[in-house]
Amino acid sequence: MFRIIFFILQAVLAGFVVLWLVRHPGMIDIDWLDYHLEMPIALFLGAAFLVFLTSLFLFKILRFIWLIPGKFRDRYNLYDRKKAHVNLMAAISAYENENLERAYELLNPALQNLETKPIATFFASLIAQKQGKVSEVQMYLTELTRLSGGESLGYQRLIAQEHEKGKNHNAADYARQALPYIAYAPKLGNVIFDTFLSCGLLEDAEQAFQKIAHCKLLPKEKLMRLGSKLASAKSQAALDLQKFQCALQEARKAYDICPELEQALLYARLMILQNQSRQARKLLEKTWKETPDPKIIDLYFTTYDVLDSFAKYQMVEKLVQENSSHPTSLLARARAAMTAELWGVARSHLQEYQGHYPEDHCFLTLMAEYEQRANHDTEAALRWLTK
Repeated sequence: MFRIIFFILQAVLAGFVVLWLVRHPGMIDIDWLDYHLEMPIALFLGAAFLVFLTSLFLFKILRFIWLIPGKFRDRYNLYDRKKAHVNLMAAISAYENENLERAYELLNPALQNLETKPIATFFASLIAQKQGKVSEVQMYLTELTRLSGGESLGYQRLIAQEHEKGKNHNAADYARQALPYIAYAPKLGNVIFDTFLSCGLLEDAEQAFQKIAHCKLLPKEKLMRLGSKLASAKSQAALDLQKFQCALQEARKAYDICPELEQALLYARLMILQNQSRQARKLLEKTWKETPDPKIIDLYFTTYDVLDSFAKYQMVEKLVQENSSHPTSLLARARAAMTAELWGVARSHLQEYQGHYPEDHCFLTLMAEYEQRANHDTEAALRWLTK
């Protein structure tokens, strides 16, 4: 804008200079100009030179004048932003205390500031809704669809606050209100889905999942994880109602969607309840090969009818045979060997594990137990525990 004004001034000054030269021909030596240059060219060059000097001088002055209000404007904008943020926090506090008139009054500065306008508009719609002002609610909601992310931030804040207060029912109510805004905010979709799951509202969680999938908000891998979580929750709910066949079907669905540790443990547990121990055993062996975890071992033992301590050691060796040198496998083998009182075997596994993680808490505890039980050396056990 400033450059446009500058060029306009240049043109005006050039016109004035040319006009002045034409009206005062005695100010220049016409004979000299006729000798060296044609009259129009001389007038043009002289005008251009005078315009250049004048515009350069004016540019410096105008630039200085232009920058002075800018400094005051920056200070005012900084003050305005701070005031808007302070008023927004005060308005939220007043809203939570049911002081709606005061909350709406405090929101006005925040509604005028671009940084705070989205969240302020969201709370203004909530206030209008509580006051029964339908037309204002519609106006604010229309504004929210134009603004980016204000409604999602507001609902996320409200849901988190209700969770912190332990009011899960209120959090679920806010999650239902926020469902239409999932299309604009992927993170809000996850919050709503997790809220419904934590409250045990599986139908609402499925509705949220379908909306997330329909809007294509998440990558395929993350969407599959959500679907697996939903199927696992359905399986657990069916198990609580002793609907074992339905629980098994949902657990299998969860495992097929996302074959990870938690899904595998749930599926194996339900297969054992349905007298499918052999299939559960194969599943646990496959899971250990991919993700070794101590939780698998106790469930693995239940796939056999009766096991003494030595038989359990043999079963652990069978379970970990595909990755027997993995640190988790070494600890499991050492623990099983100590249970069977195979002290030499246990010692070798512990020494091998020490080469990987010498300061690990589980390793130090097992070494203390080994010294106490195998060697009856209380001092050595205390030294390990001290570490």
